[in-house]
Amino acid sequence: MINVQNRLISQYIRNNDGKWFLEVEGAPFLFHSMQGGHLPGGQAATGVKAAAELCFQTYSVCIPWDCFEPSRGSYLFEEIDELIRLAGIYNMRLDLLWSGADHEYSPDMFEAEYEALRALIHHLRDYDTARRVISLQLENVYDASRFATPSLSAIVYKNRLAGEIKELEYKIAVRVNITGREDLQERREQDIYVADIQYTKRMLRSGDATRFRYSENGNIIDSVATHIVEALAYGAFYSRYTLDEYRENTALQDLNRSLNHAHEIIATAAPHDMTTFGTGSDPVLYGQSFTPAFEAPACPGSSPAVGLLVHSGEFIYIFGSGDAFFDLPSSIAEATAGTFKNGIWAPESGRFPGQCMANGQYRLSLHAGECVRIAFQGERL
Repeated sequence: MINVQNRLISQYIRNNDGKWFLEVEGAPFLFHSMQGGHLPGGQAATGVKAAAELCFQTYSVCIPWDCFEPSRGSYLFEEIDELIRLAGIYNMRLDLLWSGADHEYSPDMFEAEYEALRALIHHLRDYDTARRVISLQLENVYDASRFATPSLSAIVYKNRLAGEIKELEYKIAVRVNITGREDLQERREQDIYVADIQYTKRMLRSGDATRFRYSENGNIIDSVATHIVEALAYGAFYSRYTLDEYRENTALQDLNRSLNHAHEIIATAAPHDMTTFGTGSDPVLYGQSFTPAFEAPACPGSSPAVGLLVHSGEFIYIFGSGDAFFDLPSSIAEATAGTFKNGIWAPESGRFPGQCMANGQYRLSLHAGECVRIAFQGERL
């Protein structure tokens, strides 16, 4: 195999607007994943396929240290290799959730954990030639607020560990999942696990608007699409926990298909350039009187579509979980459904998503699973 050395595979970057985003091989990448299972065994292998069927681009999987290294210096790579192989088949990226030391933070423990992580990174360098693994999380929901002196030890320990990993020649993005403390140099995240969308909004609004935000949630079925678009609109990364409940969720699948068409745009857009529709949020876009109207799909009992509108350059990109339409108060210079291919917008042949109405408005239609790009005439943007 090709030995890929001295490579920057991925990193977290803060843009000029202050927003954090994930860059993979030099290009913006929307971190939006499905999480499920542990190695060894569990749901990990079947989870890749299930996440791909739901049109996620990234699958997150937990790797307990004691399973990866059952005895000092003896590492089990087989299931990681199989995970990478499956990710290649389904064109998925992987997010590894390392579950390491959670109570003892001695120098000897640090050296042992660093050696294990270094062995993992070196193996990825040599085996993962298609760069399927794009991020590494250190620790899984360690609540530092429960302790006094030990919490400080944990923060120092994890920050130092992350810093050492970032010095390795094969570099992937690293974050630390420790709740209850703000004084972390590395990226941190918040796990919500409540169905109330207003709680999600309050959490994401709190503090500095340019703070790194990572929202994980689970056990929410009906409102999953709403939670996703609200999190993305506030500039957050997002991860769904558990798979089984979502296998038949067509709204989630359609939303992911829609997001994937222009995920680079969402990844770098500042919160003030995004808004949602169908979620109960204020529909005013960029301070203008741009009020979208939308319909529920015709199927009885179905929920209205929810979605995201993103302003980037001279264009507005519209993403949604189902069919919707928008009555726009002015004429449109461009309206196309399409996708980005190699960084270039490629309109869908034969699809014209809008029409002029008798009242002078422009009716724009969005089909489930697609992204529509529009531009207004004149100086509207």
